[in-house]
Amino acid sequence: MACYKGLDHITRSDIEALGIAPGLAERLHERLTEIIIDHGPGTPDTWLSVSKRLLSPDLPFSFHQMMYYGCYRDYGPDPPAWIPDPKIATLTNVGQLLERRGKEFLGSKYRDPISSFSDVQEFSVLNPEVVYWKAVLDEMSISFSVPPQCILRESPHVESHSPYPSGHWLPGAIFNTAKNCLSLNRKRSLDDVVVIWRDEGDENLPVCRMTLRELRADVWLAAHAISTLGLEEGSAIAIDMPMTVNSVIIYLAIILAGYVVVSIADSFAPHEISTRLKISKARAIFTQDLIIRGGKRIPLYRSSSDYPCHMVNYELVLFYSYDNLPHSVFFKSCSRIVEAQSPMAIVIPVRGSSFSMKLRDDDISWDDFLGRVKDLKEYEFAAVEQPVEAFINILFSSGTTASCLSLIASDTWHESTVPFALMKVKVQNMIQDQLSVLFIPRGTRDYEYNNTEVQ
Repeated sequence: MACYKGLDHITRSDIEALGIAPGLAERLHERLTEIIIDHGPGTPDTWLSVSKRLLSPDLPFSFHQMMYYGCYRDYGPDPPAWIPDPKIATLTNVGQLLERRGKEFLGSKYRDPISSFSDVQEFSVLNPEVVYWKAVLDEMSISFSVPPQCILRESPHVESHSPYPSGHWLPGAIFNTAKNCLSLNRKRSLDDVVVIWRDEGDENLPVCRMTLRELRADVWLAAHAISTLGLEEGSAIAIDMPMTVNSVIIYLAIILAGYVVVSIADSFAPHEISTRLKISKARAIFTQDLIIRGGKRIPLYRSSSDYPCHMVNYELVLFYSYDNLPHSVFFKSCSRIVEAQSPMAIVIPVRGSSFSMKLRDDDISWDDFLGRVKDLKEYEFAAVEQPVEAFINILFSSGTTASCLSLIASDTWHESTVPFALMKVKVQNMIQDQLSVLFIPRGTRDYEYNNTEVQ
């Protein structure tokens, strides 16, 4: 940044030299002078005003650079290019929390959500037990059937083989995170909209909305239906379908009923689906008959031969051979779930409530699945409360860069082979996920890694 002039030393000629017309250069320079008078030549407020009052996409990028580096010439490393609006920052979840309880955390040192954010972050690390995490749990209206004994139980350094080498979060707590997602609290009512979506192919239609009352009823009904499968508590149930409103309902219902969700991307090929089903030991799978994407109808459950000819898609694939010239080949879209030899499948029609294709003997349509418990519609499902250590989700990476690896629990958990890129998320992690914070918390179990390929 040393090669750039400070804003208070930039002349109209400097601006013209960037290819800007003399008249416009003069107006820009006058406006820049006003900003410097108001905010000084090199502060974050100066840049905020420059970016709002002076810069526009039609001006040369070199002028943007001149303003940015000129403003921050003496700032030091990593000057801020974007500064959140204080009013908008106050409307965020963390902003509202800090406005209400910032002085409780920091006393007179607290100023506002932006200026005090680093101080609050430091306070949360140094004082997890005293105020901060209790405030966060209260803010999120998290309820426990058995409350935790403390927020974080530190593990002594001498316990090298402790199942919680970096500490145990919320020890002793028992609850159900899906139940918390569906519960009423001071911030939401039954008539509040909780899901907004638009189905693929319905771009010209209004968006769809679902209230908490409707979501609860649908999740409860799905959980009642899942309980009729007779699976052992803690069994894994896969979801391989696009992220539709039904996938949200199914996800919450599986956790509410005390089972573990296995998340499988709807883009995976049959052998990739099969590998993940075997690794997770999934006992059932929720899926769709088709995927509608970009105007195409792509079979997901069963092969194209089960559909009328007009529904079969062919994908054009370009590749480069040894002559370094592009070649094209048409590949017929194929099924994935049946070819993956999945366990029992609950198949959801992408349109309407039925489909004409034949299901495997043990599979069932979504409509018939819910029909098993139609008399229980709107009857609350009694959530299966679980210890904080219980698993609720098995996640996979794309797995495109290497063969499957495995990790094996080295403590009292049962040993199970899973890929290196798979992470079993504990119930406690879901609390942090609701804060829209993505991190691996302290207290994750110690694992041994091994290079076992899944056959």
